[in-house]
Amino acid sequence: MSILEATIDDRSGLAEGERFRALGFGSAEKSRIRTDIEDTKGYAKVRLGEHYLVPDAPSVFEQFGKTGMGGVAPTWLMFAWRRLGADAEKDQETYLRNLFLRRPKDIDEFLKMMFRVDFIDDYSALKLLINYKELSDLITRNESFLDPTKVQEFRNRYTGEPS
Repeated sequence: MSILEATIDDRSGLAEGERFRALGFGSAEKSRIRTDIEDTKGYAKVRLGEHYLVPDAPSVFEQFGKTGMGGVAPTWLMFAWRRLGADAEKDQETYLRNLFLRRPKDIDEFLKMMFRVDFIDDYSALKLLINYKELSDLITRNESFLDPTKVQEFRNRYTGEPS
């Protein structure tokens, strides 16, 4: 039986950057699987760009902000976008920066996700999504519109980091 197996515990058989191992396939079939995955990633990048890299793009915080059980959190979409490749990482950062410039209230939503609970360090995880120096500047520019508690939490963490 041919399967595509996610290797979580043992990554020893994976090349750098690989996340899956194809078992039970010949080399031609494995090559086709890789090609299909790359084609799908390319399609997803184009679709995300068409939807989010346009003037007046929708806010992921409005679209996915009220997720509930099993929903897609806005940050999950941002992380998934980044996994589509280096150019997708740049697109994701551009989208978030432009969104925050256009809709400062979404900075508040991002800060709420950053400081949800004390026992999870979302601050460190979310650093991948936007340059925190830029975020700090955006917060300063829009501080009067933002939740002062979350702004202070961000400032405390940001100013406490080594430069």
